[in-house]
Amino acid sequence: MIAITLPKLRLTAYASLACLLFPGAALPEEVFVDMASASGIDFFHFNGMSGEIYFPEHMGAGSALFDYDRDGDLDLYIVQGTMLGPGKQIEDALIPPRHPLPMSDRLYRNDSRIGEDGKMQIRFTDVTAESGELGSGYGMGVAIGDIDNDGYPDLYVMNLGNNQLLRNNGDGSFSDVTNWPASTIHAGAPVPFFSITTRTAGRICMWRPMSHLTGKIAFRAFPQRLQQNIAAPRPTLALSISCLGIWVTAASRK
Repeated sequence: MIAITLPKLRLTAYASLACLLFPGAALPEEVFVDMASASGIDFFHFNGMSGEIYFPEHMGAGSALFDYDRDGDLDLYIVQGTMLGPGKQIEDALIPPRHPLPMSDRLYRNDSRIGEDGKMQIRFTDVTAESGELGSGYGMGVAIGDIDNDGYPDLYVMNLGNNQLLRNNGDGSFSDVTNWPASTIHAGAPVPFFSITTRTAGRICMWRPMSHLTGKIAFRAFPQRLQQNIAAPRPTLALSISCLGIWVTAASRK
């Protein structure tokens, strides 16, 4: 816990006032520039609200930067929502979806290149339509890991409801392998708030906090689960950490 005392608050106020009166060296007018649209990222999140005020409506979705095609740059996977509430249809949405129906998560390939002026030209291409089976539930987050150790990163999409395991086919497409034999990854319909994958016996495993949405504003906790991957033949090491936000993945092979 961080203790905040009156002297600390007073010191902070004095420092802020000094910065206003004596700004010193001028900073660039724009430290960060929103270039999503200019770079080809036209994603619009659909939260499925219809006036019922469900808890997940304001939670946002997850995304991942990962090199799905192994061309050396980071591509972008963004989790999408669906309509919320029993019996609700798209027509009931207060804000209609902007992407074509049926909606799914979206994948943007990084096609950035060095321009003639020597500067990097950031460009993403929406390849959702040609990417096979992507997440199609009410997405809450996504994790990256090479589940079969073929060198291509796979996706574990966490939904409000059944989760999905998407295998990277290595040809630019993904296949939904959620119902692999002996797989229980979708049991309990988890909504993870924090997940981590690491190496056990040379294979990617997954730690999943468990909870269910039981009403408009309530979650009910379930026992936590550690799931071991018994399929991967070759050793790998990967670490993914997220909290309903963007995933950062590091991986190495032996």
